[in-house]
Amino acid sequence: MSKKRHARTKPKRAAASVSSDPGATAAAAALVLVLAGVPLFVDSGADSSFDAPKRLVALAGLALAASLAFVWPPRTTLLAAWRERPALARIAASLLSAALGWALLAALASPRREAALDAGRAILLAALALPLGASRVVARRGSMLLGAFLAACAVNAAVSYAQSRGRFQPFALSTVGLRDATGAFVGNVGYLAMALALSAVAALGIALYASSPARRIAAAALVALFLAGIGVNLNLTAITAAAAGFTVLLLARFGRRALAPIVAAIAVLTLAAALYGPLRARVFQAAAAAREGDWDRLTTYRGGPWSAALEMFRERPWLGFGPGTFGAEFVPQRLAAEIRFRRRFVNPLVTSSYGEAHCDYLQPFAEIGAPGALAAVAAGALLLLGAARRARGAPESDRGEAVLLVALLAAGAVAALTWFPLQRPISAVPLLLVAGRSWAISGDQDSAEGERDSSRTDRNPKRRSLRLVAGAVLLVALGAAAWPEFPRYRAERKLRAAQGAFRFILTRTSEVADPPAALGRITEVALDAMRALPGDPRPIVLAGGMRLAAGQGDRAIGLYRSALASGERAEIDLNLGRACDAVGHREEADAWFLRGGWVSPPLLATLLPDVAGPVAARVAGLEAELKAGRLKAPPPLPAPSP
Repeated sequence: MSKKRHARTKPKRAAASVSSDPGATAAAAALVLVLAGVPLFVDSGADSSFDAPKRLVALAGLALAASLAFVWPPRTTLLAAWRERPALARIAASLLSAALGWALLAALASPRREAALDAGRAILLAALALPLGASRVVARRGSMLLGAFLAACAVNAAVSYAQSRGRFQPFALSTVGLRDATGAFVGNVGYLAMALALSAVAALGIALYASSPARRIAAAALVALFLAGIGVNLNLTAITAAAAGFTVLLLARFGRRALAPIVAAIAVLTLAAALYGPLRARVFQAAAAAREGDWDRLTTYRGGPWSAALEMFRERPWLGFGPGTFGAEFVPQRLAAEIRFRRRFVNPLVTSSYGEAHCDYLQPFAEIGAPGALAAVAAGALLLLGAARRARGAPESDRGEAVLLVALLAAGAVAALTWFPLQRPISAVPLLLVAGRSWAISGDQDSAEGERDSSRTDRNPKRRSLRLVAGAVLLVALGAAAWPEFPRYRAERKLRAAQGAFRFILTRTSEVADPPAALGRITEVALDAMRALPGDPRPIVLAGGMRLAAGQGDRAIGLYRSALASGERAEIDLNLGRACDAVGHREEADAWFLRGGWVSPPLLATLLPDVAGPVAARVAGLEAELKAGRLKAPPPLPAPSP
């Protein structure tokens, strides 16, 4: 009888332990806000209406969650978990720590130090998702966190589908094509498709392993919704990532019997592609590009960013150019790669600049060098291996979670081959939480043992005082790291206000009493926003445009040249040509037009025909020389006129 009484009272003590942990509860609430807020939060008052609010929610939310989890009250969860992890998990954590340390060193040594240090700060904040994933917070509230993410993605999938049918458009969007208008509350269709791929894998895992028939049916319905959202956005990378996750789940669940459901899934996807016209056309286009050997079109013109990343690595193999510098280095490095390979890497779209290498394995080599990149890739591989071992050896009752973690990591790993899931909050936060949780369960026993032991506050007064001091230091450090995100966000709103005012003056000049004075005031607002956006050329380019509109060509030239220091773009080159032409520097203007046209030939369509025609002819001549191997360098950056 005493044994029965003990069996009844043990769960109550466990429940009391969980309820007496306000820090974990509050941290879980903060993570719910992150996982739901990142996919849904949009601010039309910010210049980057989608990305800016999502970045703020993600980085500030992770800092808040880490503060609550690891400071209030101080506990020994991570230390206890470290002691219980197998050697493989400890090596993975050590390698990842080394990679983060090397990234900081690369930022300090970067030729673009200010921008690299700011990007390094953001990387460290995002990396907080790893220890949070390994902590008691996710162990105890994982289902709630997963539900928040799936619910937010379901809303986006439904809105995206409604947008594709022309039935609902929550925002007035300026888009290049119809496909660009189906990004729902995420904005970018690629980011949305990647989030839906992860959601589809998670939902299928629930459908396969849930004990409740109702949950299985609901999860299966979500799988269909998420796949419909991916199909609407015509993203082959997301389809491939989802297929990788699905394969892992089906093989783990059915073993040798998985062939039948895999074939059935392929048949369903094939039928969907055949019935849905846009997706059918997208598949046929890819197949035609493969048959013709047009690898640029097949990879949606990723040859440019890939070759630029390789060129960056060749130039600085040990420390790279610093975190977050790929976008600034892309143009000159791509042009150097073109000379090396004697071929062009041109994107036919006018939006031809790249901020990412579109390969999360390649970009670290370009930005932080070989030691840090190899450590990061090896850490990821060991995490995946440890999770797979746990999935194979876990008891049947715990196997579903381990298998789902492996499937999500596999989906992310496949997507990282041709995309950048770890560089956007909507996919990076869930993947990093999954990686942390995979680390936590990688031992022979579930991390709950360590969590139970570590949930007791240390009663030793000296050790407790030391932990309080360490907690206070951690709190201050997290606050200092997260604080720049708030002035950065205010700068986004200032920039949007300045652009709106500039547009008003250009289109309704007669209604403005003193246009030059008004343009001067708006210019100051744009330049003020620049202080909180290190390495971002948008404020300087906007200020240059207003100086040019005010008839101050020389000052516009100075601002545009300053913008080049943040990274060359064809738009800046062409604007410099316009400014030089306005002040009578015809020779320099022609040189800038040629340079901009060489960087992005499609942008020549923005010039007047009498200017664009001769420049296009010169670009064509240089391309012929490049193909013949006679071109030794691209058109140079023009020197300032005397």
